[in-house]
Amino acid sequence: SLETFIRYNSIEDSVVVGPLMRRTTFEIETLETEGDRGRAVARVRQPNIERVMSDLFDTALSSIGSGMSPGQFDKLLKKRYRSRPVPMVTVKRGVGLVREGEKWKISAGWPQEEQVGALVRQASYLEEAGNLKEAKEKYEAALALNENLIEIQDQIDALDFRLKPAAEAQRESRRMIEQALEDLRRGRNRNGP
Repeated sequence: SLETFIRYNSIEDSVVVGPLMRRTTFEIETLETEGDRGRAVARVRQPNIERVMSDLFDTALSSIGSGMSPGQFDKLLKKRYRSRPVPMVTVKRGVGLVREGEKWKISAGWPQEEQVGALVRQASYLEEAGNLKEAKEKYEAALALNENLIEIQDQIDALDFRLKPAAEAQRESRRMIEQALEDLRRGRNRNGP
């Protein structure tokens, strides 16, 4: 429902995130539609939340010993990012669309969100453990549930790049073994059984 969507995506209650996310801009790169479904790829320029959170954490640590009240801390955070540039980052995002009547609307994809998250976490653990092939399979399963997650496609592409040298090395090893076996067979044929 609209009410659930607004509550789920609300940034109004956030002291810092709301004002920061209002700085987000986007540009549509591609748009494809087929029947009542569509897919857009957007280039999104948004605050670099990792850097902002690191900065906020440092600010919080420095305010602990100062006796600052929570209200004073909130004011400090608001002032901090009003008076200085916010670190920004540009990312690509896929957006699913669905036509309702004559209007196109964003398809939230919530039913699969939990499954996608679990698959991505599993893939990440597998990747860290060096199980690249299995990690790729988990990422592909996640992408099959929500094709708009182009950051997952980026992960798959990166894994393909990392897997390619391993596959080439495996083929080279196989060729060397086959050559050694062939040399052994030839040597036996010349010298007899």
